[in-house]
Amino acid sequence: IASQMGAMSKAQAIGAVMKMDGDLQTAAVFILSPGNEPSTQQPSSGSIRFTRPDTFFYARDFSFGFGSLPDHLRDLSQLHPLIPAELAQIAEALSDSCGPEVAVIANWNEGALAPSPLAAIQTQDPSASKSALALLPGIIPGAELEESDGLQIVTLPTQFTRISLAQSDDYILAAADSEKLRAAAQSKSDSDTLENSPNFKTALPAFRRANGAFCYIDTRAAFERLHAGFVPVLRFTAAMVPSIGENIDTDKIPPASDISKHLPPIVLSQQNTADGVLIESSGPLSMGQLLLLGTAGAFASNPDLLKTLLEP
Repeated sequence: IASQMGAMSKAQAIGAVMKMDGDLQTAAVFILSPGNEPSTQQPSSGSIRFTRPDTFFYARDFSFGFGSLPDHLRDLSQLHPLIPAELAQIAEALSDSCGPEVAVIANWNEGALAPSPLAAIQTQDPSASKSALALLPGIIPGAELEESDGLQIVTLPTQFTRISLAQSDDYILAAADSEKLRAAAQSKSDSDTLENSPNFKTALPAFRRANGAFCYIDTRAAFERLHAGFVPVLRFTAAMVPSIGENIDTDKIPPASDISKHLPPIVLSQQNTADGVLIESSGPLSMGQLLLLGTAGAFASNPDLLKTLLEP
C-alpha cells in the first residue's frame, strides 16, 4: 500500500519490547516519525455494528489503499490463474468511492466445520457504490442481481464458491454465506455486538484507542471449535489405523474446556500519533508470532506459492 510504504520511508527510529504478563505475552513496537498525520477516525463507530456478541474474529483498518488496488489485482491475476481478472474491474468501479475503513468479521457457530467470514468496506458515496454494484452482472459472466425487501444483492460465481455483495447504508458487505450477508445488512443499530460482549471486555480499551489497525481473535472459541472438529476425526482414524492407536491414546485427550479456559484473546491495536505509530499486541501468542506461524503453514501447504514469490 503506497501510503503506508511512504510513511515507513520517513521513519527515523524503531523500538520494540516484549514481556510475559501472567498468561499473556504483551508486545509493543513504536515507529518514530515526527510530522506523522494522526488519524481522525472515531474508533468506537463503524463496522463493529456488523459483529455479534459471539464473533470470534474481528479486524479493521482505516488506511487501506483502494486507489492502487486495481493494478495490484491485475498483477496478481497474471501471476495466479485462480484469481479472476474481473476482480480488477470490480475494484476499478469501486475504488473512487470506497474507504477508508475495511473490516473482516468471522463467526464460528457451534457444530459448524469452518467459520463464516464477512467483509465490510466503507463507502464515501453510497449512491455511486450502489450503482457500481448494479453494473457487475454486465461485467462478470454468471453474476446475478436480486432485490428483496429493499436490499440489492449481487452474487458472483468463483471457482470455489459464490460470493454475495450488498450495500448497507455506508458499507459494502461481501460474504460467501448469503443468509449471513442478509442478516448483517439488515442488522439494527441497537443490536448486541462485540462492543457490549463480556468476551470483548479485556479488548475494549485497545479497541477504543486504536485509530489505525485493530484485530481481535477469541482464541477460546477458536480452540473449542477446532477441538470439536478434529478430535472425533482423530479417534475414528485411530480406530481404523492400528499404528496410530498404538501411539496416541485418544481416550486421554482432555476436554476442550480444560485448555480453552486458559486462553485469553489475541488483541492488536495501532495508534497513529503526531510523533509516529504505536502498535501493541497481547495474547497467549503475540500477533507477530501468529502471523509468522500462519505464513509458515501457508507456504508448507503450498510450496509453489513460495517458489512464485522468490522467482525474479
